[in-house]
Amino acid sequence: MPGRTGTRPKPTALKLIEGEKNKDRINKNEPKPRPVAPQPPAHLDSIARKEWKRFAPVLGRLGLLTEVDGSCFSGYCELYALNVRVSRALKKCGQKMLCEKTTVDMDGGTNIEVKQNPLVVQKRQILAQMRGYIAEFGLSPSSRGRISVPGAGDDSDYEKLLD
Repeated sequence: MPGRTGTRPKPTALKLIEGEKNKDRINKNEPKPRPVAPQPPAHLDSIARKEWKRFAPVLGRLGLLTEVDGSCFSGYCELYALNVRVSRALKKCGQKMLCEKTTVDMDGGTNIEVKQNPLVVQKRQILAQMRGYIAEFGLSPSSRGRISVPGAGDDSDYEKLLD
């Protein structure tokens, strides 16, 4: 809805996993796509495809990635790949290029403006965008803490991936 403010509504599955106490807040008519990991789209590059293959099966088994979530998850994978490429470019530049934009007073009163590397700006923007996708799919510690998946407490796939 245009102009809507406030928190976004949670999917019913997430409300049930988190233990929604008010039954009237559960949408019984919400679409229920099958919780299976879709195939990676053909447009993903090799880095994004590798990230897809790393997380999609796990998210599918946990019911957090369904047959209709491919576009959203591919957005995360593309941002991940872009982040990897920017990080590699920054590594090639070296640490001298990573300074913040500041004004330095020299002894003679001359001001030198040190500009921030555009790759640093781009990396910050990518990471900010990735946070949204990460939260949607429960890929961060804080977002996982809000989800309770039955049977995942023992030797979960998440723990295997993070080792």
